[in-house]
Amino acid sequence: MPTPERYASYRERGRCMNCSRPAWNGKTKCQPCISKEREGRARLYAARKEEEQRQRDAFISQGLCAYCRKPSTTGKSRCESCSSRKKTNLYHLRLKTIEAYGGACRCCGEDYEVFLEFDHVNNDGKEHRALIGSGGWNLYKWLERNGYPDMIQLLCSNCHQAKTKNQDCRHRVIFKKF
Repeated sequence: MPTPERYASYRERGRCMNCSRPAWNGKTKCQPCISKEREGRARLYAARKEEEQRQRDAFISQGLCAYCRKPSTTGKSRCESCSSRKKTNLYHLRLKTIEAYGGACRCCGEDYEVFLEFDHVNNDGKEHRALIGSGGWNLYKWLERNGYPDMIQLLCSNCHQAKTKNQDCRHRVIFKKF
């Protein structure tokens, strides 16, 4: 196991710890070694995900919940208990995210959470979903990890549809008249 002193000496000399080539940007490794390590980690991650999926599929085929291994009476991948827990966790995460964005529609002030939706301010939702994955859980967790950035706003369904169709929201039109 390399010691901190060894790391420091390689960094001072500007050499890679693996192959003694010039290190990359003050690191202790060169670019080829860094890339090789990343590829290896990506292969391990992919193999682990595949193995987990195979195990889940095996449990499901045996009529067991893929998560707690108890008998699943629903005929789906989750038993009733795990499904309920997932829905509850998602609901609470959604409420937390709504509160972080003010708890009401930015346009009209609607605060009934069933009507509230998350809108990408710059209309780049398709690209953003491609990066983080689609689905509420991925968005809510990403927003939480990134400190609830201003690129997302909270709109009610009506205001969101008006914005999506490139029309002025009825609320803004009414307020402009006064």
